[in-house]
Amino acid sequence: MLVRDPSGFSMELASEFLNKTPFSSYLVPGVILLLAIGFPSIVVAILGVRKYDYYPMLLVFQACILFGWLTIELILNIEFYHPLYHIPLYTIGLVLIIFGFILKNKTREVRE
Repeated sequence: MLVRDPSGFSMELASEFLNKTPFSSYLVPGVILLLAIGFPSIVVAILGVRKYDYYPMLLVFQACILFGWLTIELILNIEFYHPLYHIPLYTIGLVLIIFGFILKNKTREVRE
């Protein structure tokens, strides 16, 4: 949505939220989200369904990217992105990491 509508209007995002960031519109953050979180999520899901060997570690890597995005978002504009709003997303990242390591251990046990 941010790529299609860089003004943020369609998602009810005010342009004032960008005042203390290096961005003048939501286009660049939208592209970054799409490339760093959107497409990799789809790829990891497909690889998981196909039981690709490195899928569990890709899941952990995806969670690390999510942690990085959230942290950078907070650093750039803490006044808008209150840390409490990020708790559910950080929790999802933590769950992805835990599942990634559980799946990795199960994969290792099956091979042995």
